[in-house]
Parts: sequence; C-alpha cells; structure tokens
Amino acid sequence: MKYLPLLLIIGATITHAEPYKVGTQVPDFSLKDQHGKTYKLDPSVRLILFVGKDRRGGEIVAKALENTGEGYLAKYNTIYIIDTSGIPRLVNKLFARPKLRKRPYKILLDPGPSVTKDFPSEKDKVTLLYINNRTIEAIEFLGTPEEVKKAIEKMKQQTE
Repeated sequence: MKYLPLLLIIGATITHAEPYKVGTQVPDFSLKDQHGKTYKLDPSVRLILFVGKDRRGGEIVAKALENTGEGYLAKYNTIYIIDTSGIPRLVNKLFARPKLRKRPYKILLDPGPSVTKDFPSEKDKVTLLYINNRTIEAIEFLGTPEEVKKAIEKMKQQTE
C-alpha cells in the first residue's frame, strides 16, 4: 500500500505523452475523410493543418480554403485533419459531418482522438506541422486565414 502513490505517479507519466515537437517522427496512420473514404499518410505530404477541439481554428481554415477546388491541398502536398472527439455523436452525425461534406477539399477526421492526440495546439489557432519523410521540421500556430493560405502556397515553392 505504501507504493501506491508512486505507482500512480509512474502510471500517469506513462499515459500522458508530451506533444509532438521538432524532430518527432509522425507515425504512419489512416483516417477517414468527411465522405468516409480511408486515407493513409502519403510520404509526399509536407504540411499537416490540424484543428483540435477549438471551433475557431476550423473557421480560420474554412475561410483560408474558400474558393479553392478539390485538388488544392494535394497540389501543395498538404493534408487537413480535424479532431472531432469533442463533438457529440448525434451533433456530428446530423450537423457537422453533412456540413463538412459540402467542402470541396478533403478533411480527415480523427474521432478518437488517436492519431492527433499528441499534436500540439493553441486556442484560436491552426496548428501547422511541416514534415519531411514524416519527421517534423517546424511547427507554427497561425490565427488568420491569410497566414494559413500563405503558408500552404509556400509549400509549392519548396517542393519544386
């Protein structure tokens, strides 16, 4: 019984991982998009846009991507992931998912969160993970649609 506090501390330390940082290897993963199609992380991806449970981040990305077409993100070697774990199941089914299906670009949904549980995030910001061969080279937190769009379009220049 005298070791119980120590075991609880060790258990808490093991189960709580630190957020990803520069140099972290992003593991291979598969997620479904808003249409139910499975997507596996492609080695050509250089930028991950991530929105956690913060609704404002999703609004920023939606504004940044308005007037873009279906292949826009792929053209810039970018994927967009949303952590949907904070959305109640019924709200997700009846409102959120149908709204997301209207978007012309692919949105990967993490209902767990499982894949994104260690992705860093900041309130009212979009997380940008710049990766090369699945290794994080830089992390940014952007708060405006203009910044997000500029960061995405900068990826084309880096891959040419």
